[in-house]
Amino acid sequence: MLMTNCATEEINEDTSTAVTPISEAKKWYDSHKGDYNASVLKFAKDLQWNNAIVTNGNIGNVVEVPFTLDGSLSTSNKNGTLFNARHRLMFVKDKQNKFSLYYVQIFSNTQDKKVLDKDFNYYNVQNDFDGKVYVQDLSTKTAHKVEFKKGVEIKPSVTSKTDSYFEPFCVYYGYWYEDGHFEPLELLYCTLYDTSENMPIPVYAGGGGGTGGTGGTAGSAAVPIKTEAQFIELVDGTNAEGYDITLTFQPDSRLSSVTANILPWAWATFVVKSEKVGTKYDVVNVTSMLNGNITTLKWSQVDYATQVNNTTNVTYVHVIGTITNTVLMPLGPSHELAYNINYSIQVNRLNGRVISADKL
Repeated sequence: MLMTNCATEEINEDTSTAVTPISEAKKWYDSHKGDYNASVLKFAKDLQWNNAIVTNGNIGNVVEVPFTLDGSLSTSNKNGTLFNARHRLMFVKDKQNKFSLYYVQIFSNTQDKKVLDKDFNYYNVQNDFDGKVYVQDLSTKTAHKVEFKKGVEIKPSVTSKTDSYFEPFCVYYGYWYEDGHFEPLELLYCTLYDTSENMPIPVYAGGGGGTGGTGGTAGSAAVPIKTEAQFIELVDGTNAEGYDITLTFQPDSRLSSVTANILPWAWATFVVKSEKVGTKYDVVNVTSMLNGNITTLKWSQVDYATQVNNTTNVTYVHVIGTITNTVLMPLGPSHELAYNINYSIQVNRLNGRVISADKL
């Protein structure tokens, strides 16, 4: 996958004097690393600022700094089926000239040192890469996993996902032994969906992932929208079948999220909260957020309603949202195009998990 609207550079210079995205990130990190209670920062050593990678695209400048772990520590899942870990700190600058800090782990299925190249970055994954990328927000401790086959993001369909797919997937610090087994020592994080933030964490590759199960790059298909008819045609012509369903277990409640494309380069994630009443789960809240190439887009959830089918143990959730696109006119004032969208989300009352989602 390759985005034509992003640029990549690798700077091998004395960043202590030059004012560059790398030097800005380094200065900020030196002043703020103590603000984070993140275990990775205790074990990170040899931050390779001279090999830092700078890319620019739909979320702005992204700086990635490779590093190694202290001693002979490594990372994998508990069963030791994640191999060949590479580690990076990722800095994303906002409009207030502040940074968000993320921990990126790249697990390749084969010994492939090309993942250290500058061409493997937030906006671009090489077309021969097989493996997984985990991104953890070091402020919220939330993490997201992206899996690739031949450089294309893998998104299992809703119907093909088993119950085990929705359980938390955890990564540990530990040691590899000569006989090939991994001994986990300390939990690093689990890939759980967290609704505490207004925006989800950035998803590695293409500035936010693929397009509804087939992979792709956010922004690569983004075309100028100039008329209301064109806007409606693009929205109505986009496959809105839900994908990336996740489930978070809590003592007496469940958080289940599902993602649906609104445009080929922008998607909404709906988070359904269910609480246990007796032996079943009732939907008590629905929130949603927009991600992807959203420079000119705004999303607003207007309302939702629920209807319970006690025979099938399914709760039907009707969500109404408004997508607004700001048309940037080269001559004359800009104007906004708004379009209401209705989604139907089905939730299993027996476990609180989203079953499916699609546009009405």
